[in-house]
Amino acid sequence: MSQGVQDNKYRNKYRIEKTESNEYIDNRRIKPEYCHAFINNISFPKSLEEIKDFYIKECGQYDIEDLLDSEVTTWTAPRWAMRGDICLFMHAKKTRIIISGLKTELIKNKSKYSDVDFQLLYEWLERGKELYKKFGGKIFAVAQVLDGPEEQSNDSEILHWNSRLYADMGNIWHLQEPIDISEFRKYVTLSSRGAITPVYGREYDNLKHLIIENNQGAPEYFVSSVASDVESSKINRYNWLRVSYKLRHSFIYEKQFRTYYVDYFLSVLGDIRTIYSECRCVKQGVTDTSRMDNVIRFYRRYLPVEVKLNLSIGSIASQVTKYCNDDAVYLDAHEKREVSGERFYYNHVLLIDVDNIFLYDDRAGMIDQICNLDDICTEEDIKLFGEKLFEILSNKYPEYEGNRLRDREGGVKRTRKKRL
Repeated sequence: MSQGVQDNKYRNKYRIEKTESNEYIDNRRIKPEYCHAFINNISFPKSLEEIKDFYIKECGQYDIEDLLDSEVTTWTAPRWAMRGDICLFMHAKKTRIIISGLKTELIKNKSKYSDVDFQLLYEWLERGKELYKKFGGKIFAVAQVLDGPEEQSNDSEILHWNSRLYADMGNIWHLQEPIDISEFRKYVTLSSRGAITPVYGREYDNLKHLIIENNQGAPEYFVSSVASDVESSKINRYNWLRVSYKLRHSFIYEKQFRTYYVDYFLSVLGDIRTIYSECRCVKQGVTDTSRMDNVIRFYRRYLPVEVKLNLSIGSIASQVTKYCNDDAVYLDAHEKREVSGERFYYNHVLLIDVDNIFLYDDRAGMIDQICNLDDICTEEDIKLFGEKLFEILSNKYPEYEGNRLRDREGGVKRTRKKRL
């Protein structure tokens, strides 16, 4: 680590480190001001092969039985989940249809199974049917997310889920009176695209009240929880920093974070308000499929920017290294505006998530935290950060120093922000 970076006042004790598997991880544990809440809709195995080879031979019980016996578990979770979030476990309403179809298939193909296997599969389907009678279409447990999700390999082709993101969950509260979907359908519409359904502010308050009203012994973390309710319609270029300063942890989707925070931030940080989006790289004369989230003009050069809700997810270094040392970059989607790679900060990518700003150095193979967004309270703070950022870049690579004049003689000439 260079002395110049060590001395920078924006530097923090947190560090993204490289593991033996050549992936970058960070040791942050996020405690948001508001929690995110989501329903995790647990489905039933989709094939007899899955029941036989996975649940009978390996697990010895169904997923829902595992949850009913546990106070701590590791479960699939959305990418944006963080420590302190609330997970509401539900047994899928469509389970009955799946079980009926599998039972028909088993009886039809009875000759393909031994007597022992047939009897065992039939008993397990009946067991699943009994579980459905008690928990089908109902929220039956509440859990607290203990840490952000991590990627785990899932190479099996027989499992009925394909998510690779798993989070530790604990303090599981099993409801004495599970809440049927008919009781909360007026509050929440379940997602038809996957197992995860985010639950926002007032919807969550109503659902939480319904659960507590019908069950005794609710844990304190659930009683005191407040789900995010982003008032995005009230955010504009004049109040964005004041409003989003507190709300940025409440953004459920990366698109929200980009639209209501990052775009405004970059328009202040850059030499001009223009922000280039989805910029394609050119290497050795070939246009790469990789696209930079954003590019801004910064001290007369172009700086790539990558935006994430939570930087700890995945191997970010393997992604952003593709943005470095390019021959050229197209700044527009129609590939008409091409900029030479020499006009870029060719070894660096700025990384932004809801908590911090990092700088990726491709030559050194390092990701350093250079700013905590809690320190950014005014647009003047952003300009001060810009000066410190350029100081870091020029200390690392003196060839950048010639850009210090930055086209700002006599003030900043602004243009209207445009999207390409």
